[in-house]
Amino acid sequence: MHNAFLIGTRIYLRPLERGDMPTLTKWLARSEVQTALDLFYRLPDRSAKEVLGFLLASRAQTPKRYEAKAVHLVAEYAFETLDMNRI
Repeated sequence: MHNAFLIGTRIYLRPLERGDMPTLTKWLARSEVQTALDLFYRLPDRSAKEVLGFLLASRAQTPKRYEAKAVHLVAEYAFETLDMNRI
């Protein structure tokens, strides 16, 4: 577990690193990812200031339960560490 920021029971979250670039470039070259990002970043409402998103290498390899665990880690950090009232 290198450079982990948030650590859960089965997953951990960390910032992107220079060594991630070849893999990230490969993922971002996929047409379905480009389509999703194009739709995602064209938010019609300018009041949306911040958005939480996930980029998964393969849905077959990364079941939705990991997405839920990642969201839980981020929410727990926001409420307990940052003392936020809402996300």
